[in-house]
Amino acid sequence: MTFVWEMTETGKEKLKDGEYLAVLKGIEEKMNEWGSYIQIEEELDGGRTRYEKFHVGHNDQKKKERAIKSFNLFCFDLTGSALGTQIEEKELLNKKYILTIKNITLDNGNIWEKAVSRCPVEAPALEDGGKIEAPSMIQYGKINIQQEIPGTQTNLNDEVPF
Repeated sequence: MTFVWEMTETGKEKLKDGEYLAVLKGIEEKMNEWGSYIQIEEELDGGRTRYEKFHVGHNDQKKKERAIKSFNLFCFDLTGSALGTQIEEKELLNKKYILTIKNITLDNGNIWEKAVSRCPVEAPALEDGGKIEAPSMIQYGKINIQQEIPGTQTNLNDEVPF
């Protein structure tokens, strides 16, 4: 993988594979010689700080596309928001989650401390007392797909015993 990732403070050991309780402490947009990037700051249980960069404005188009996908996944993991949803920084800051780390050895021998997933600790409250209603229509892009939901038909055959 040729993507540029810098995730730990200088001089710190890489995290071991596993799950860590984390809090998002900062999001900042920065520039470097490759273009613009978004840097997140995560505080792990025990006070350790971890940084991750998403090079969403990278000069190399393939790296830029990978970074945008990764940042979208990051936002989805923390908020559950659909692609294209505008997310405010305040929706992400101070959010607690379980961070899953998997170390990957690259071709050059360097170890990439990859954040595999982030799962929020507090689930958002559901409306209507926690009841989830199945949608009668699913929208995917500009295509609407009608879906029959079992048990929603009004004219049942009452002559059949159950």
